[in-house]
Amino acid sequence: MMRPSHSSITATVLLLAITLIFSQQDHAAEAMSIQFRWKAELNSKNDRATSRETSQFHLRKSNILATQDSRQKLCQLYERMVTNYPTWLCKKNMTFGLFRPSIVKDDDATNLQLKLGRINMLTFGVPKLSAAPDGGISSCAIQIPVEGGLLSLPPDAENNDQGRLEFSLDAIPAEDDSILVKLTTKIDGNYRPSIGGSPPVPIYRKAMYRFTQSVVHAYVMWRFHRATASAMRELVSLY
Repeated sequence: MMRPSHSSITATVLLLAITLIFSQQDHAAEAMSIQFRWKAELNSKNDRATSRETSQFHLRKSNILATQDSRQKLCQLYERMVTNYPTWLCKKNMTFGLFRPSIVKDDDATNLQLKLGRINMLTFGVPKLSAAPDGGISSCAIQIPVEGGLLSLPPDAENNDQGRLEFSLDAIPAEDDSILVKLTTKIDGNYRPSIGGSPPVPIYRKAMYRFTQSVVHAYVMWRFHRATASAMRELVSLY
């Protein structure tokens, strides 16, 4: 059975320690309250990890929501934020400035690197638009492929997919004339966390993943959802 390296486990615990420190800080400036839910799983049989984070918040009635062209500004803002997600992860108020984004030559992928030793934790591919949710007055969806890094096992022999991050926005009218915005983020596809090792994944490794790397991911996504809500409320306030 393939075992995750000690450096992988150490890096995951380091990320957990950093996020726990920041979780004690006051993030009220990022946004007003949002309803955030999170669910994660590491499949013991095929060592695939999945997660789903959802949030929703209201935008007040505004002229920006009056026409289809103006409503697209919400999607344009969201697409910019998702495209910049790897760089956003490296902000000092996220991880003490311990990480830096490094662009991979030739294919425009982005490495999330520890500054000390330049250890590559994850490699993100080029973001791309995907099928948007149905039914909203403003909807969009973006995928960011995972293409390697210390926290990801190589793809298996059956396919070359290492999983992906999925981001989607759906804005729908609410009864009080406001707009209800629903955000969904996911880990999907064939993402295999190195901390889990090869299948079958034992219970103790599932627990290690559940209480370290998956907690880090949920915390980061909570921050991203809040930052998105704050940016959209600021945009709406200009109209």
